[in-house]
Amino acid sequence: MYIYKATVLRVIDGDSLITLLDLGCHVTIEKSIRLYGINAPEMRGDTKLAGMEARDFLSEQVINKQIFIQTFKDKTEKYGRLLGKLYLSDPSSDAASTINDLMIASGHAVPYME
Repeated sequence: MYIYKATVLRVIDGDSLITLLDLGCHVTIEKSIRLYGINAPEMRGDTKLAGMEARDFLSEQVINKQIFIQTFKDKTEKYGRLLGKLYLSDPSSDAASTINDLMIASGHAVPYME
């Protein structure tokens, strides 16, 4: 498990996004992140409207902001994304809460265990 700083470049849907991940020593890479432990509605079919609302809500929270990502497994899942919990503030602080939990609390996602 690692913690990275990143800037969110684009939100794909309610549980995945593209970041500019800071690897340290002034080295950054563009990386896809899947929000760990949640599942948001898909942006097609019967859940399209709810999926778009989840995407837009996540965008409001993180787009163009520096975030912290706590990764799990430090390998990619089947679509090549890192699994992570997202924080707007340093995760080691007492006040740190996850964007993942916010997505569930706001009704834009449900808990999901892989």
